[in-house]
Amino acid sequence: SDNINLRIEVALRKLFTDYLDDVSTSFPGEDELRLNNGQQAVDFSFRGDEINHSTPFPAATTVRGNPKSKDFYYTVGLSLSYRLQSHPYRGGGGGRNKTGCPVNVY
Repeated sequence: SDNINLRIEVALRKLFTDYLDDVSTSFPGEDELRLNNGQQAVDFSFRGDEINHSTPFPAATTVRGNPKSKDFYYTVGLSLSYRLQSHPYRGGGGGRNKTGCPVNVY
């Protein structure tokens, strides 16, 4: 209707990089990664041990992703708006037309 507006937006973006999620080519060496970037980098680099604590950090050069397959992401948005109607102008001969815009009376 004139007072209700529903909007749905879906956007898909294909990127020209494979590093949006930091997963491409092969795993770094655990010790080298810890030395250069700290323990948090090691924790984020391999999360397979969160479920099975006995899973070791993969050896350096273990395949981690396909660099030929580029990353992509998508977003979805939903919006609903309602226009509140005000009473027509009182006095002065002014008013509002069908769309709710003021009417000039001269």
